[in-house]
Amino acid sequence: ALNFAAILISILCLVLNHQNRYGTSALLFIGYITFLTAIEVFVFGLIGGFQYFFFNMTGLIMFSSWSPRQKLAGVLTEATLFICIFFLVLNRDPVTILSGGMTLFFHTPNVLLNLSGIANSANYYIRVATRARQGLSNLAMRDYLTGLMNRTAFDGHISGLLGSGTQGRGPLGILLLDIDHFKKVNDTYGHLCGDEMLRQFSAILSRNIRPGDYAARYGGEEFVVLAPMEDPTRLRAFAERLRRDVESMEFSYLEDRLRFTVSIGALFIQDTDNTDHRQALDLADRLLYRAKAKGRNRVV
Repeated sequence: ALNFAAILISILCLVLNHQNRYGTSALLFIGYITFLTAIEVFVFGLIGGFQYFFFNMTGLIMFSSWSPRQKLAGVLTEATLFICIFFLVLNRDPVTILSGGMTLFFHTPNVLLNLSGIANSANYYIRVATRARQGLSNLAMRDYLTGLMNRTAFDGHISGLLGSGTQGRGPLGILLLDIDHFKKVNDTYGHLCGDEMLRQFSAILSRNIRPGDYAARYGGEEFVVLAPMEDPTRLRAFAERLRRDVESMEFSYLEDRLRFTVSIGALFIQDTDNTDHRQALDLADRLLYRAKAKGRNRVV
């Protein structure tokens, strides 16, 4: 009955693992197996060898998600129980004498349960490592403020796309966007207001880009979009839609209601153009400069 209960508890622990409740799962599993080990030592004596499962639980504790203090308390508890129970049953006859077959019968589920505990710990550390790796990848590839791709990641993508010549790619559109008079916003309303404006502008970009498009914060208030585009007419329509969406949006910060505009340099690259990424971005930057020189809030 106790071994059957242990199997049910192991299944429950797997469910808790799936819910990322590793600490609770480890406490339930280690606590029950410790209890089961103590009962088996008292009933079957030292000859059964069940007392050594206390050491197994100590190992599982060290690989759990508990805090260092909790781990220390758990290890000390297991060591204390081992010593106390060892001397309590040392000179006492066991309640039940186990045959070789019965010893194997009782040890088999215990070994399997310990293996499931090891699998639990391994699963926890694999998930922790995976989340850490994903977190580092996001830090390296994403802009911390807007959540868009950062400049380093975008440069890597566009250089790979344009660096190998024209083979394998279709026509592309590059939009270089700059929020008009952004410095005045920072100077008048503060940098927190400027940060919120950047976030809301990034949300507009995210809503408008399609699967397969790439948007990045390229630096300060400057953003860039790389989009497969069939012809210059569609690229201009795409850029104008972005410009109108920004112009029509009322930006709110605390009690202030503000509007802002964006200037866009739009570069169309034919699939036959042998333009590398540096040349492409330089051309888009020149177009952006012309949009500003012509009065801003426009696409060139």
